[in-house]
Amino acid sequence: STVRPPSVRRSLQCARDTNLNAYAAIKEYFMGQGMTRQADQTVTIKDDADKGLVEWGLKKFTQEARTLAQFPPHPNIVRVSRLFEQHGTAYIVQEYVEGTDLQEKLAAGGASLAELKQIAFGICDGLREVHRQAIQHLDIKPSNIRLRRSGVPVLIDFGAARHEIDERAARDAPAPRRTANRERSDYDTGEDIV
Repeated sequence: STVRPPSVRRSLQCARDTNLNAYAAIKEYFMGQGMTRQADQTVTIKDDADKGLVEWGLKKFTQEARTLAQFPPHPNIVRVSRLFEQHGTAYIVQEYVEGTDLQEKLAAGGASLAELKQIAFGICDGLREVHRQAIQHLDIKPSNIRLRRSGVPVLIDFGAARHEIDERAARDAPAPRRTANRERSDYDTGEDIV
């Protein structure tokens, strides 16, 4: 049996910016297995053994946000407007893309061939710009492609920090322990919260 690395949970909240009179999406860095939330919303590291991985992941998360914030405006890439640290963790404030995600659209009956071509061309155009900036998306899937009400696809949730954390955790994870004819791993995978 293989050890499954901890996954980084992401809470994506929609909020209204009263200064700009617009909605924004706020993404929180929260490594589910290595962090815990206190009653006052402060996030702390559960175990000193996870401290290095949690801090490294936080650094990757903030680097990703800073990189995305430098992108020139592009219709197929979510815009990041702010990064801030509070409650012992970090938050990315990004454009709220009104519409639906591709996964929801496909589940609700799908799309015509013409719509799928438009979506594919838009995603490829966005990826071309991402790669021009020497970034990889690393988490392309229907739930990470938002469709604006106009049908224009937008790449969201690049997942680079989460992907690198999962790889590093898998590399550094201890071997699974056997207990009473049952395998148990030192890590359990949390689910993403969207």
